[in-house]
Amino acid sequence: MDYEAALRQGKILMAVKPRTVADANHFEQAWSKDDADLWGRVSE
Repeated sequence: MDYEAALRQGKILMAVKPRTVADANHFEQAWSKDDADLWGRVSE
């Protein structure tokens, strides 16, 4: 699903810039437990 369609369906788009790789791992793990649609990391 693309982000525009997701927004039209009432989903929330949130961008974060974690300070560390550990923070990125934490967000990815925590949000995937909540059945969030995760759209990959830009860079590490």
